[in-house]
Amino acid sequence: MRKWSWLLIVLMLIGCTRAYKPGTYGSRRVDSPVEYARAAIPGWVRAEKLGLVVPLDRTYEIPGSESRMKLESVWYSPLHTYLLYTTTGDQPLMATFMLAGWGDQPYGQWGPNAYYHGYGAFSDQGFHQVMLLPPVEQPISEDRVEAEIRRWYAMTPDKRDLAEPGTHTGTLRIDLPFREAYLEPPPEQIELDREGSWLGRRLRVDQLEVGVGEVRLHGRIDLLSGESHPGLRADLRFGDTTRKMVAFALGADGRFIATYEPPDEWPAPVSLELSGIGFESGQTLEAVIPWGRFEGKETRVKPANLVVMPFYDGSYRLHRVHPRGVSFEIIRPDRFPRVTPSNGEPRVEFIGPGGETVTNMQQGVGHIGDDKYGISYSFADEASPEMRAAEEITVRFIHPSAVLEMKETWELITR
Repeated sequence: MRKWSWLLIVLMLIGCTRAYKPGTYGSRRVDSPVEYARAAIPGWVRAEKLGLVVPLDRTYEIPGSESRMKLESVWYSPLHTYLLYTTTGDQPLMATFMLAGWGDQPYGQWGPNAYYHGYGAFSDQGFHQVMLLPPVEQPISEDRVEAEIRRWYAMTPDKRDLAEPGTHTGTLRIDLPFREAYLEPPPEQIELDREGSWLGRRLRVDQLEVGVGEVRLHGRIDLLSGESHPGLRADLRFGDTTRKMVAFALGADGRFIATYEPPDEWPAPVSLELSGIGFESGQTLEAVIPWGRFEGKETRVKPANLVVMPFYDGSYRLHRVHPRGVSFEIIRPDRFPRVTPSNGEPRVEFIGPGGETVTNMQQGVGHIGDDKYGISYSFADEASPEMRAAEEITVRFIHPSAVLEMKETWELITR
């Protein structure tokens, strides 16, 4: 029976595509485990060259199964502890729920973004994946760290949905060697002097820290009076490779540190691809919905501008009414730079004629029908019969968030 199982796996591997296309999920086809790690983990290639990827070569039996896990190597990056492993047996398994024995947030992630990298990779050696555990920080007195894996998914090359049957429960405890020498050296610090302004808001960047496992951009954002909590929307480009922002820390007086995935090659030219600055407005928007006019029926609002709440260069426009609530379309002008509603959900109040106020309700942002994008609120589910029968209902958006959108690229380093 085992011989036939391996034949089945070999046949499935034939259908596993090497030219994995982002957005198709499934799994890659590779020649070796490290080929997948180099493709899926930003900075792995450079970490290998600098001797920061630690070989392991340890094998464990996965409890309650006939599968085995081989730990290939570990990289103690400041973003994550990346653990490359291979599983083999009649049914290859992927670790999906793990707990680290270190750090304030012990929960790990089963792998890199599946949209871009698939559900791991298959080769003639088995199934390969990179577990993302919390970073290990000094001081630590032990010469090893421990983690626990509790749940697994049965994997096949054509698997598209991790909700499919195949969950396996079996607790496996692993330990990893740790030395201070495994941590990366201090990052290279590069002073910058770049500044820009759009519609009264200002952005300045003044330092770039390039490490092996992360890149940090320092700067400051200045908003208009009454606006607060700014956030940068931008990618960093190293040569021909774009890296995404993975963290944003806001300090006093608009100072920030934006953390990015690292490059595989350094030094390299660096550019900042700007798309926006998000922030919280100090405004409160209010409008009256002629609720009784729609007689409890699902209706597309006509005329289209019946209820509009202007907001900077855009607006929220009542688009559809249904028995459970309403949907607002987010309107944005076709020009840049512009300040418009963000894709967030504003804190909202629906107020009936007697002062009854509904604040807790089902809501969501996304497509609202008729190729429109906006926000939907099911406030009527939480309202009294009297409020649902009202002729008019007031809606109030409290301090909705906005985004200053622009399309610019700043050359930061040209070497």
